[in-house]
Order: sequence, then structure tokens, then C-alpha cells
Amino acid sequence: MWNGKICLDLGQIAGFRYMSVSNLKEILTRNYYMVNLNQRVADYLVKRFGYNNYNGLKEIFKTDMIIITKGKEEIIILNGDKEYILRNNNINNNEKDPSGAGDLLFSHYIFETIIREYDIERKKGNILFTKNELEKVYDRVNNDIYGLVEKLGARKEIELKKPSDEFLKIENNMCDESRSVKEKNIHKLKNAIEKLEERVESALLNYNEKSEAGLELLNEIESNNRNKYICIGSGGSSIPSEYTKTIINNTFGVDIQTMFPKEYLETNTEKYMDYLNIICFSYSGSSPEIVQLLNGKYNKAYIVTKANEDDLKISLKESNVDISKIRIISYNNQSTKERGFLSIEGIIVPVLIMHMLVEKKNKEDILELFKKQFEKQKEKVEKYFIENNEELKKAFKKNNIIDIYYDNYTKPIMCDLESKIVETGIYRCTTHEKKNFSHGRFITLEKYPSDVQIYLKLKKDTKYDNELLKYLSIYGKNLIILEADEENNNGILELLIYSQLFIYEISKLLKKDLSNPDYSEDSMKIYRYNKEII
Repeated sequence: MWNGKICLDLGQIAGFRYMSVSNLKEILTRNYYMVNLNQRVADYLVKRFGYNNYNGLKEIFKTDMIIITKGKEEIIILNGDKEYILRNNNINNNEKDPSGAGDLLFSHYIFETIIREYDIERKKGNILFTKNELEKVYDRVNNDIYGLVEKLGARKEIELKKPSDEFLKIENNMCDESRSVKEKNIHKLKNAIEKLEERVESALLNYNEKSEAGLELLNEIESNNRNKYICIGSGGSSIPSEYTKTIINNTFGVDIQTMFPKEYLETNTEKYMDYLNIICFSYSGSSPEIVQLLNGKYNKAYIVTKANEDDLKISLKESNVDISKIRIISYNNQSTKERGFLSIEGIIVPVLIMHMLVEKKNKEDILELFKKQFEKQKEKVEKYFIENNEELKKAFKKNNIIDIYYDNYTKPIMCDLESKIVETGIYRCTTHEKKNFSHGRFITLEKYPSDVQIYLKLKKDTKYDNELLKYLSIYGKNLIILEADEENNNGILELLIYSQLFIYEISKLLKKDLSNPDYSEDSMKIYRYNKEII
């Protein structure tokens, strides 16, 4: 801000997903001198507000100057009633760290307006710059960015110096370049694990134990076994969906199954629609595929979500969902938002909520159970990786193939591990239900051995487990047994917590942030697809 003129740099949508359109407008709408957005944010706002193009955003921000960045290749500038696409013909192929590049670009345009003392009276159609002037600024920006991105950190003048050997001997120092890079490489996943206890505690303590939706779901499951239930979730949300199915069936013996949203939309439910209840898991509560299926046929829908209950109801109503059929189980917490490609909080928190309901525990007991298990599993997995460090380094190489063996009780853990392995792009993964493996799937293992075998089991041993493990010890390679200390629902929860820490230890072994994988721009077209899926 200068002389009462306000500039806005909006790089994240964060909590916007949990707000209604009216609340979002209330927060964002004011007179801005200049606005800077990345393409992801701009596309999201255009969709949420129902605009046909970026020009609609000028109504929200009440500005004539909007900059939309599209990575390092180009930017779009809405300048008065004109729209310009400026392309970068001098892309730096020696980029080490893009931190600060967007900030530098925005500051250049702000600086340019200040030194030129343009008339900043807000008049419709007022053009602050000519196209030629915009291009000249963009060229200078890219020349400046060129030097910035070749260094680690957002300030190009800072140089990383190699410390003395004496200094490197000091325990826990963080100043040598190799260690700085190492920490950077696992930053997002490291943060997700380190903040997990804080986020779980915030979610559970803010959860209303007397939530009508939660108590209603539990009462219906216990009292009316005639009802049919389908748990629905995709991505990270498919894990609590699978977990809920497993523990509800294990505890109450009701008719329950899991589906992905697209599977559900393609399923004929006409004959049992009147007694079909769906349990949807969605971090935002309003993902396009969830909204689409909520506009379909069912008796009642429960949504387990981080979104605020009141805001989500408004948002769903605006999407023409019949909210009289919707019950919301919200764990809207006040902690910092989890960032990164992998879901950790988004898996563990809804799992704990459902565990609490099914086991009829209070939130203090569940929080104590989680903290105890988290520390126990952390110690357990760290010890395992220390004691088997050399073997694991050899096992977890690039371009590996991994086999996972599971049964009904350990299926949620299999789904979690398989999802994290595949979504991070570190290995190919094949999963095998333990007994189904005996129906010929062993032939592929014998002919084309995988690099790692992960075997999931609860405390209880079966004769078949023993037989299969004997076979895998002969034909398998790098056999890793992940075994819970308990049986039943607590054992399933134990292994699921272990799974999050197991992936984190692999990330440290590979010195790679598995929550920040590489992917193409083409993949983002299907990732961000928000139209109808059938």
C-alpha cells in the first residue's frame, strides 16, 4: 500500500474452498490498484464466480489492472479494457529455485507505476500502460529473474558459503549447503508429519461430539441393518472411505461397500435408492465429482469434511444440491493448512473421527490413543530404517516394482501405500489379496520378480499367512513385513499411522520430497478437470 492505494498479490486459494460464494465476494471485493494472481487461482475464481473469462474478475477486485502468471513461459495482463499475452523468449534452463520470481515480477510493475506517477483515478477503461510499455517491463523482469532462479532462496544476492570442518561437527547445525538442500528436498512431507499431532489435536478438540450428523449415522447403522451404505472418496479421501467400510462391517456386520465417485455415478441404484445412504469423504466437501453425485439419487448423504458446516451448506445449495438430504460431519480445525501432493492430515483426521464414532469413544480418548500410537509407530519405523539402512537403500532404488500383499482387514493400509507410491511416481506397484495371489498370480512373480515385497498383517497369525510368507521368503525379494501389535479396529488404525511414517522414511532415504513430485502441464488438464465425469 502507498498513498492509500492497495495492491493485492493472491497466490493461494487455501480456505476459499470452504467458503460460500457470497462470503468469498465479501472478503475479496474492494478497490484495488493492481492485482497479481497465478493461473491456478485465477481459474478457480472464474469458476467459483461463474464468469466466462478473466475479465469478470475486475468486478470482484474493482481494478483495471490484473496480472495473471502462467509459470515462466508467459503472463496475461488485463489492462483497462485490453487483454495482453506477454511471452518470455528467454527462459533460464539453469533454474535451481523459482522462489521469489512471482514477487519480483509484481514488484517491478508496482515500482513502474510509482516512478512514472500515473494517474491512478479509478475510471472504467483507464489504461495504465501501453502494450509496448508492458513488454519492456516484462523483459526487464525476466532479465532480473534470470539471475534470481539460479540461486537457492528468494534473494539472489545471498551466497551460500561452505562452512569450516569444525563448524560442521556441531550437532544439528543447518548451515552447510548439502544439509540445506537436503532439508529443502523433504520440506512439504516433513512439515506434514511434524505438524500432524498439532493438526489432529486442533481438529478433534474443535469437533462437536454431539454433532447430530455423527450421532445420526451411528444410530442408523446400529438400529437398521436393512439400509445399504456406500462409502465414497477419491485420491487421499479414498483411504478413510476404505477404512470406514472395513471397521463398520467388522463391528456391525452391515451391508457396506466402497466406490470412487465415477463408479457410483455409473451404478444403477434404482431398486434400493430408498434405503441407500452414502458416506462421502472430501477434504473440501465441494469437489466437482462430489457435487455431481450429490445431485443424483440416494436416500441420505453424509459428508465427512474439513469444511465449515454452515459455509458448505450454502455452497452446496448454490450448486443446486438438495441440502435437506445432506448431513455434514465437519472437523473444521483452526490449524495451518496441510500443503503438498500427499494427503496425511486429510487421511488421519477423518479416520480418527470415524474410529471415535464406531468405537463409541470421546474425543479426549481418541486424541490420547492417536498420540500414543503416533509416538510408538514413529519410534518403531525409525528404528527399522536405522537397523536396516544399507539393505533398504539397495531395495528402494529408482524404477523399482513393488508388490503389496493384503487381506480384508489390511486393505485400507494397502490402498494408502499403493496410492502414495503411485502418486509420487517413485515406483510401479502391484497389489495382491493374499488368497487370490494363489490363483496363478505367483507365475508373474516367479518369471518377473519385483524388487520389494510389502506384507501387511494384524497381530493374529493364520495358517495361510505362514504358508504364504514361506513361499515369499523363497521367491520374493526384499520382503518387508508390516505387522500391527493389536488386532481388529485398533490394529488397522495402528498400521495406517505406521504407513504415513513409513512413506516419510522412504522420502528421507531417497532424499526427495515425495509430496512435491514432478509432473507435466498436460497432466494438470485432467487433474483440474471440473466438468461432468459421465
